Amino acid sequence: MKKSKVINPKNLPLRPPLIGTLVWWLVFDKLDVPGWGWGVMGTLLAVVWAVWVFEFFTRDLVNVLKADDEP
Repeated sequence: MKKSKVINPKNLPLRPPLIGTLVWWLVFDKLDVPGWGWGVMGTLLAVVWAVWVFEFFTRDLVNVLKADDEP
């Protein structure tokens, strides 16, 4: 499998979807969503987290802002 090229974390860090997960949890809690809604949200967030973990381990860092002394 070919690795995907991403921007170096020094230039743009890859952040986990933690804030989005917490916001959706608070919204669902505030709206008193039934159990099946929690199940759908949990499944979607599990997929989002799985994709993030996969991208974290299969990325190829690209330095966008190269210094003059670097090759």
